[in-house]
Amino acid sequence: MTRLIVLPHLQTRAIDPGAWLVTLRGETMPVPELLKGWDYSTPLRFECQVTMNLDMVRADCGLESDAQVAAISIFWATSTNRREVGATALVDHSGEVSMSFDINPRVVGGKLSLHRQLVLMRPGGTTSPFAATRAGAVLWAEERIDRTAVVLEGDAARFPTEVIDFRIGNVAEQSAAWWLHHDFKDMDASPLASMRLYVNASHRRVEAVLSGKSDEATQLVAAVMSWDVGRIMIHAALDSLDFVDGWGQFRTGSLGETLELLVGRVWPTHDARTLRQMRSDDRGLFEARLQGRLDALGMHK
Repeated sequence: MTRLIVLPHLQTRAIDPGAWLVTLRGETMPVPELLKGWDYSTPLRFECQVTMNLDMVRADCGLESDAQVAAISIFWATSTNRREVGATALVDHSGEVSMSFDINPRVVGGKLSLHRQLVLMRPGGTTSPFAATRAGAVLWAEERIDRTAVVLEGDAARFPTEVIDFRIGNVAEQSAAWWLHHDFKDMDASPLASMRLYVNASHRRVEAVLSGKSDEATQLVAAVMSWDVGRIMIHAALDSLDFVDGWGQFRTGSLGETLELLVGRVWPTHDARTLRQMRSDDRGLFEARLQGRLDALGMHK
């Protein structure tokens, strides 16, 4: 049954939202369904334009000329459940309003949803009994069906990371560069509670990655780390009958969905059951294919 929500104040339809654009590593493009090439170390920039007739907005909403409104953009990420206002743009004239904002890759993952609203900032001297009078009242909201959503390709690598000195404590071998702790017993659990990557702060190669160096050797270490973590996750997922049996039915934002996004990115034409059988038939060949698809040595970076 469809539920109809009616707000207690006047709204408008005098808004024409333009398409979203995304900038990834200096390249600006229309937002795709799947953003290839993104990972948890790569920032994103989104921008769009919204066209509106301010006089019509005020008339529709029963507002006077001294009322102040603003266009806002909101983003929500499934893997982190992070929901924030990306940009706010005060509207003081009719025409195009530009909005843009940057997203820290540490706070997003999974499916990223974008939508826009027009909100009341200051009611002014309206006398209409049906006009909004509270700051923050929504005068227009993008319909759910019209909202933009993009799957971030690198979601499989989204989990908490902790940088520690392996020489202190018993986390792992002192000379190890990293260690992925994971627990895939509950596919309905949050991926953020099921995985933790420990990075050795005392390892000189890893220290270079953490410091942001971009030389060839450092890029190679980062590529190998990404490959190793992805490999561990895929093998652990295929070891789980709950993952294999639940393929295609996982709850949004769950560990199962996160693992399915990873496996689907690496093998877009295979399901978990098929891959599990492939691995059983010839594990060596499966490993070679996995190595190539995860780009172990950063050949395609």
